[in-house]
Amino acid sequence: MAIRLLAALALLPLMSLAGDSEFSILNLPKATVAQFFMVFGALCLLVLFAFLFEKARTRKTVLESNRAMRKIFEQRARATGLTDAEAERLWKMARMVRSSDAQMIFDVVSIFEQGVEKSVAPLIRNPGSHDERLDTESLIASIRRKLKFNHIDNEHPLVSTRNIGVGQIVMVFPGHSSLPILQQARVVANFEFHLRLQYDPSKEAPVRIARGDRLRLSFARQHDGWYDIDMTVAAADSIGWIELHHTMALNRRQLRQDVRIEAAFPLKFRLVRTPDASEKERLGAAPQTVKVSDISGGGLSFTTDSPLTPEDVLSLSFQLPDNVVSGVQAKILRISEQTDKEKDTTSYCHHMQYVNIDPVQKEKIIKYVFERMRKNNQWR
Repeated sequence: MAIRLLAALALLPLMSLAGDSEFSILNLPKATVAQFFMVFGALCLLVLFAFLFEKARTRKTVLESNRAMRKIFEQRARATGLTDAEAERLWKMARMVRSSDAQMIFDVVSIFEQGVEKSVAPLIRNPGSHDERLDTESLIASIRRKLKFNHIDNEHPLVSTRNIGVGQIVMVFPGHSSLPILQQARVVANFEFHLRLQYDPSKEAPVRIARGDRLRLSFARQHDGWYDIDMTVAAADSIGWIELHHTMALNRRQLRQDVRIEAAFPLKFRLVRTPDASEKERLGAAPQTVKVSDISGGGLSFTTDSPLTPEDVLSLSFQLPDNVVSGVQAKILRISEQTDKEKDTTSYCHHMQYVNIDPVQKEKIIKYVFERMRKNNQWR
């Protein structure tokens, strides 16, 4: 619009230069070439000033928004017990992930693990000083403990190899081979920079492993799934020990006690209990309506545009084809972030487990699940 206005105004002295041409009917005074360029230059400066003013106004709005976000973040950090150094490190991690809300790094394990990955990756590529690595390791490990991300319950799928618990037994394969080179190795330490395995050379076939080799770890987690994870050897200087670089590229095959099927029907929920003191005001609020993503006799999932809080307990009500299920309490076990790159949108899938569900209510759900499986010819 500004360019069009500039062109129109610039035409006025040009039209007056035409003298007795068809534009002379406007009765404009004749202008010299110098006058034309003076007017044109003045208009350019005016447009430039407007552009710079708008840019400065936008920048001011962004800075004010960032300051408000930072203030809330610092309040949350103090409530969590983070030191100033830990809060600063976590803030940088949140900004690296570029989430729409920096506070989500306190609640969503996938966002936290992305922040950890982006923090340690440069030090792995360019090791730098030993002290810097130790300081980074210590800070992140302390933050992880205070945010309670140091242990992932078996009902929660792993997000990163940093979530593998110490004591986990794994088989080790060379690359994509189907024959393991180690039948039974054990995770004995899990640091922010690497994972350490130990095995008994006297019980395993002789094996040569060198730094940079690609290995595949394969293991099962009870009530969760079977994992196959490609990892790179960071060190294998002594027999019986292997150190591996971390990854978030996990291949998981689901294992469930309760058969779960996809679904897409409305669900109403309201908050009945929360561990977050700042969320107490939401207790007793009007029910919200969302759409169920999947359901089983043990729990269900639904997706929202903004995340709730892990460990929240909700009261759920929904309509099945032949039954109404109401007042079922369920706890949020974990929240996974889902990004649609084509639409440039982010949503949050809430994975829930029923809490002390009435057997009659559970039977209604199981009946619905099995009926759906038969209709879809999925029963085996």
